[in-house]
Amino acid sequence: MAFYFSYFRSKDYLFSDRVSRRVRDLSQYSTIFARLADDATFYTYYTMQGNERLDNISEKLYGTPEYYWTIPLLNPPIFNLWNDLTLDTRTLDEKLKLRYPGEALIVSNTDTIAGKFNENERLIDDSSGGDASVRLLNTFPSLGYVRVDDIQGSLPSENFVLTGEETGNTIDVDSRVEYYRAPLYFVDSDDNYVLHTDASATPITIREDEIERNNLKSQVRVIRNDRIRDVVAQFIREMKRGG
Repeated sequence: MAFYFSYFRSKDYLFSDRVSRRVRDLSQYSTIFARLADDATFYTYYTMQGNERLDNISEKLYGTPEYYWTIPLLNPPIFNLWNDLTLDTRTLDEKLKLRYPGEALIVSNTDTIAGKFNENERLIDDSSGGDASVRLLNTFPSLGYVRVDDIQGSLPSENFVLTGEETGNTIDVDSRVEYYRAPLYFVDSDDNYVLHTDASATPITIREDEIERNNLKSQVRVIRNDRIRDVVAQFIREMKRGG
């Protein structure tokens, strides 16, 4: 952000009775980009590629990386460069694994999980003779799965029974997936929200929802190439006279 902050005026700031320093006045503000957002003659749209950096976009559009800072100013949703820019699939998956740790155990539609187990209860795999177990984190009765972590032993990949170590209650597990690939909600053929037991229910996973959100971030407004230098010059003038 060096180029952007270089346009801010400097002022003397008193840190203590004896120490003062000349620093950039970050309280300055210009309304030019807010005004441009309402004037379609000044901007066009650009589709970002996954992990594309703002300075690379500036280089591509304007022949210099120096105008990268104009992009977040014209797109208020871009507040945090780590969270608010579009990612490629591999990077997105890595983030989702960290954000949604653990696994989801998909329970048979003929079973129920509501109120069966205690929080953090260990669930034992009956078929392993007690060698395999998991720790229960959450239950999602309307979605038909439980979230677990601390998986010990060789837990089967599908079709097994878990028994609560404290409650003695059981559930029939059809399959297991990484938690970020678990259902977020279910829809029917008309895209209405339904329970997982509905005959027409189609799961929309956490990952699928995040991919859609990620794709929406790819479309950003950028200043037109033939207007960029005029806009930057106007921004500098406004900052020099105090916004």
